[in-house]
Amino acid sequence: MTNPYVGQHPTGNPNSYSSRPQGTSATDASKRSTGDIPVVLAIAKVAAWMAYIFVIINTVLLSLAFVLRLFGASTDAAFTMWVYRNAQFAMRPFRGIFPPVEISGQSVLDTSLLFATLIYLLLGAAIAALLSWLNAKAKAARTAAMLPPAAPPVAGAAGYPGDVHP
Repeated sequence: MTNPYVGQHPTGNPNSYSSRPQGTSATDASKRSTGDIPVVLAIAKVAAWMAYIFVIINTVLLSLAFVLRLFGASTDAAFTMWVYRNAQFAMRPFRGIFPPVEISGQSVLDTSLLFATLIYLLLGAAIAALLSWLNAKAKAARTAAMLPPAAPPVAGAAGYPGDVHP
């Protein structure tokens, strides 16, 4: 049996070999190389990246709000007002879980902010793991699409299941 992946180039040049199996056209090979990577994987990756960016932004805002409250930052400062205003959206599910602890006149240990930051960090780690899994699935799909179909084992070849070697 001849190897279908070794053959002369159609131009007749004996030093030029084709990498695709004999009997397949260039369009067949290009369909296999681009693959049928599911659109669902691409959409899932985009959605996961958007969620990841949202989580990172909220984590940074909550961390800033926690530090500003801990150090008693002036609420008259524009930056402090901006951070508190933007952290309110991320704090909605966590507001009032734990009572804030006053440390001194303006300094407050807001454990709800700290808890929200921790939850967002865990959510970010879960989304990062999801992205890693999606990337591995997409890479496996691309690799499988680029490989030629597997040829059946050749009788008499080393490692053939029916062969007995002394």
